[in-house]
Amino acid sequence: MHMHSRRIASLLLAGILLLCAACRSPDADGVSSGTASFSGPDFPVSVTLVPGDTPVELYFPAMRIATVGEDVFHGLCLLSLQERIVAADSAGGAKVVDGQDIADIGLPQMLDTAEIIAQNVDTVLTSVSLPTDTLDALTSQGISVLRVQSAGSLAALSDFLRALASVTLGAHTGAARADSVVAPLEETILAAQSAAGSEPKPTAFYAATFGDYGLRTAAADSAVAELLSLYFTLPLSGSVTEEDLLACDPAVILVDAGQEEAFRQAYAPLGLTAVETGRVVGIPNPQKALSSFRLQPVLDALQAA
Repeated sequence: MHMHSRRIASLLLAGILLLCAACRSPDADGVSSGTASFSGPDFPVSVTLVPGDTPVELYFPAMRIATVGEDVFHGLCLLSLQERIVAADSAGGAKVVDGQDIADIGLPQMLDTAEIIAQNVDTVLTSVSLPTDTLDALTSQGISVLRVQSAGSLAALSDFLRALASVTLGAHTGAARADSVVAPLEETILAAQSAAGSEPKPTAFYAATFGDYGLRTAAADSAVAELLSLYFTLPLSGSVTEEDLLACDPAVILVDAGQEEAFRQAYAPLGLTAVETGRVVGIPNPQKALSSFRLQPVLDALQAA
């Protein structure tokens, strides 16, 4: 009888201990350190990943993340969430987190799904569309694939960061973390818009590619064009011909820093005003600046140009 009572007492105690373990309080990010379901003010969370789309309901935070897209990688780092990145695509070069190389999962259109699975990834965050066979291979292993719309305008940079924060930190904690990084970014943009003023702006052409790659500039509706337009009028958009460039004959030619002499040599025969007057100006690559959310160096270079 006594042994039977002791056995019941032991089972009851074990049950209480298990219950306590499942009810551990959340950590600083509002995420339980155990494996029980997440609860509290942060999850579930409703997140609009693509502007105009129906919000997605998420019940768990992304903890072990593979990033696809420079903006996703740098956005998470800006939000101080780099410790959650365990793998990244190789577009733009190998990625380093806190001085350590992280797993390389290949180019976006040819992702190494075996490596993603081997890294015990729970969520792939991407800003680009992935092939159907890649999606099937990942989701069949229980890996969530979430596409966050790549920021298409300066204003959308804030929405992009807020979406990343919500996916990883949830509703309230995510909003607070996003506010801490979005506010300085928005202040930088507003300051640049104010400094640019309403005075007439000189014409410019940004040569995103030239020479053997053909003449191409930013699309008119892109964030790059919006950034450059703070200081210049941009008469041309997208792919152009040498005849288009000559007819436009912009006052300033903008190229990626280090490409100034290459452009001058390639287009000297055209007799462009900017080439003849020494107004071929190198600036930090604006697309990379947008993807890394480091706008100030580009803004400074544009103002100086």
